Amino acid sequence: MEEGTIPYIPELPVNAEAIINYNQSLYNVQGIHTSPAGLESTSLVLSYGLDLYFTRVQPSKMFDVLKEDFDYFFISAVLLGMFVVTIATQKLSARRALSRAWK
Repeated sequence: MEEGTIPYIPELPVNAEAIINYNQSLYNVQGIHTSPAGLESTSLVLSYGLDLYFTRVQPSKMFDVLKEDFDYFFISAVLLGMFVVTIATQKLSARRALSRAWK
């Protein structure tokens, strides 16, 4: 086999994340409605007909939801530190510009 070529596969592989009905058959589907959810990475899908099927679809998992063990104290401390450094830098810059103007 040459480098960079894909070996021959007689069947096309099915991506398991592309199936939104958990491999359950939906018969006599009359329509499908979709709508956005409150999160950027989530859409809501409703299929109706003989049965109703409702699910959430996330293309890249849930990238815009914080984990339960997220460290709020650390991120708050970093944000406060950056704010203090910004104010201090502005004061020093103004003082330096004033001293340059008097030279």
